[in-house]
Amino acid sequence: MTSSLTRRHFLKAGLGVAGVLAAPGLMANAMTGGCNAASSRPYGVQMYMLRDMFAKDPAGTIKKLAAAGFKQLEMFGVGGSVNAEGAPLFGLSIDDMADLMAEYKLTVPSVHINSDLEDIEYIKELGSKLNIDYFIEPMAGEFLNFKDGKVNLNTPSSVDEVKAIAARLNKRGQTMKELGFKFAYHNHNFEFDKVDGQVIFDIMMENTDPELVKIELDLGWVAAAGHDPVAMLNKYKGRVIGCHMKDYDGSVPLSDDPRMIIPEMSRISTPGDGKSDFAAIVKHLNENDVKYRYVEVDVTDTPFEDAVRGLCHLSALG
Repeated sequence: MTSSLTRRHFLKAGLGVAGVLAAPGLMANAMTGGCNAASSRPYGVQMYMLRDMFAKDPAGTIKKLAAAGFKQLEMFGVGGSVNAEGAPLFGLSIDDMADLMAEYKLTVPSVHINSDLEDIEYIKELGSKLNIDYFIEPMAGEFLNFKDGKVNLNTPSSVDEVKAIAARLNKRGQTMKELGFKFAYHNHNFEFDKVDGQVIFDIMMENTDPELVKIELDLGWVAAAGHDPVAMLNKYKGRVIGCHMKDYDGSVPLSDDPRMIIPEMSRISTPGDGKSDFAAIVKHLNENDVKYRYVEVDVTDTPFEDAVRGLCHLSALG
């Protein structure tokens, strides 16, 4: 993510590293593009993590991810993307993408969609041909303030402002239901700030219909907000349909990298590289049949390597 964006482009542990190294051949295979450990659950990757690689070679990137052991892809940028012209398919037609999914036995269970999208026909075609289950809003546009071509986070100043966001999310959820799809909201850390003494995310969830607005819980951002990911999974048990599998280490210095619009991005890492208890997380997800699990690191100079290392760590947890 970058701090200089147009509105159109923005809106849209039991085993640690030592445990992975101890798994026979696991790290060696990670370096060459795959894992020996086979998980009983499919894992995916959020394609925003691989945006540059995907933009340069969509088909080659998909082939490489399949060879590494990923089973699901979560697309991003429907209706406009952050720093990634051409998303979500980067020149591939929807039919081309569907053919690649069939060829490599991959699925696209969900896709991120921006707050202002109005191209209903594109949603219908994309969703039907790729068998998409959920369209997910990755960040409410109301949380952003645009000025002089730059974007800053905009924290609501009242409970009523948050309730207005919730009302819009309800309408979007109803629209998706009428189209034959489902809808969910993806959090960052700032939704756990308070307004008028109440947690923003709690206000949003209490004022949305749980049947129309599900949750894709980003575990790294939950940790960045100072909360235990497992505790938050329990709090919203039954409403969480998927997770972004991110690790977090609060001891890492904050970065002045301009790509990091949220300072804590510098502390986000792939599963196994931070301090979150992924053994407990995976246990909860398995016990509660949370289907969709996507490895993601928002900003990294080694996206493919990080994605595979995260997959290996999660697979080793069984």
